[in-house]
Amino acid sequence: MYQFILILMILCAQGYATEDPKAEIQRYLNALSHAPLDQESVIKKDLAIAYYKDQNQEKAFQVFLEAITDKEDETAISKEMQQRYETVLELYLKEGNPKEVAQRLLEHCETLLKQYPNDYLILYLEAIAEANLECFPDFFEHFYQAYTKYPNHYLAYKSKAILHTKLFARMRTVEDKNQERDNILKNLQQAIHLYPRDPTLYKMMLAFSLEEKRPETLSVYLNKIVSENIIIPRSDIAIYVHQAVGYKNFNLAQRLVDQAKEWYPASRTIQTAQQYIVQAQTK
Repeated sequence: MYQFILILMILCAQGYATEDPKAEIQRYLNALSHAPLDQESVIKKDLAIAYYKDQNQEKAFQVFLEAITDKEDETAISKEMQQRYETVLELYLKEGNPKEVAQRLLEHCETLLKQYPNDYLILYLEAIAEANLECFPDFFEHFYQAYTKYPNHYLAYKSKAILHTKLFARMRTVEDKNQERDNILKNLQQAIHLYPRDPTLYKMMLAFSLEEKRPETLSVYLNKIVSENIIIPRSDIAIYVHQAVGYKNFNLAQRLVDQAKEWYPASRTIQTAQQYIVQAQTK
């Protein structure tokens, strides 16, 4: 499986190396300079792909985020589309090696899209899989198509947040990093509002919260996870427990462990977390 994924990623990179990207960039910049307003976003999408092919990832992510500006939903979602989406979403949220999960997700989406080429919810998930496999030119293309139909979707906000994390890593000044942090948190909050059952959203919220706000953030979202019975991966429980204990919030840590005992009965991980809480309280 690992070898197959590596081959796929190499082919993805090679598939976008047939033209001179600098010439493409200039062509799209020229087109953008006198494009009508309703054509700017699609040109920026193509420009982002050209920047990525030119190995300017920072510029590619910046321009693509400019291309996917806020807009209202325009397309109704049928019952059948929603059912297909929810089935595939389970595969996306499945715990496991991210690359292997992405490869299975991509194959499944490609099969479905041959039968339902206008199912833009499945196209969203295909784009997410491509991003996780680092096939960003494909991600830009397919995500953009889905976004134009369903911009107010949890995967849209989550993807925007992830793109901003990539810019956050490339920012050099504290001011620029704080701006990207704000963008990350704003989009994550929107994603959580639309679909609170994706446990990765909470990990990202905690990771990018300011240190002085982290105890409050941890309390808010762990209480939400417990009260709404949002099942989180077994491997994440120890992380949250250690954080809660680190902030002396023993009640919160215990609430999570009590809930986790229902999710994962007789789990050694949960038993270890319980022992950690007891030991921390006796110090």
